[in-house]
Amino acid sequence: MTSNSVPQPLSAPRPSAGPALVGLFCLLWSSAFAVGKIALADCPPLLLLSLRFLLAGLLLLGACALAGRMKACSTTRSISASASAAWPRCRPPSPPSSSPPIPC
Repeated sequence: MTSNSVPQPLSAPRPSAGPALVGLFCLLWSSAFAVGKIALADCPPLLLLSLRFLLAGLLLLGACALAGRMKACSTTRSISASASAAWPRCRPPSPPSSSPPIPC
């Protein structure tokens, strides 16, 4: 028995958020210079840079939480994993060999 399936009508395409996101990016990018110039009058550069990165990280974490892409992880495990990948294990120096060096 073969069933003749009736094709379903295609749904209308949803409008893309791309142009709105590009506009938001341009607005944020262009305002960064003016805000930085004003903020540097009252704040040391290193503190301002640190605050910018902290704010950006918090915004990204909030966006990930809202999108449902946050994963629970153990802080200790993630720190130790990144530390072991970043720095090679320190080894004690090997003992000097008993044979004298070969002259050139």
